[in-house]
Amino acid sequence: ISAPQIGIPLQIMAIQFTKSQLDGWSEEKQKERKMEVVPLQFFINPTMSILDYTKVSSREGCCSLHGLTCMVSRSTSIKLKALNEKGEPVEITASDWTARIIQHEMDHLTGTLITDKMEPGTLVNEFWNVVNNRRGKFSLSFAGIKTGPKKWL
Repeated sequence: ISAPQIGIPLQIMAIQFTKSQLDGWSEEKQKERKMEVVPLQFFINPTMSILDYTKVSSREGCCSLHGLTCMVSRSTSIKLKALNEKGEPVEITASDWTARIIQHEMDHLTGTLITDKMEPGTLVNEFWNVVNNRRGKFSLSFAGIKTGPKKWL
């Protein structure tokens, strides 16, 4: 999540992908997307550079657009420089799924959403899958549909 997403006009973001989130995906998807657990990390005033301009397209979701997913093409390897939560300089290199997470959050720092970068014609309302699976029997609240681990990113 990034500070601008919650109304704070600062260049701060946090990333994390827990074991529980990882386990919400099939082993096939985990291997295909090269997913891994990402510990909670905070980045202040981050700058990113692309290390590998090869792009991979994958379905992404976003907390700002809960329930919507689309195909987004992202670079496979990046370098991030920032300050951590203690104000210390940090530099990380990330690839594959972790690089995708970082690029997604970096976009939020400039007000860019997945729908700004999506491949045309790929926007899907994932709630319809739930509606169809339940044959129309569901209730939608501000908390969304509770169906198990979230798979929006």
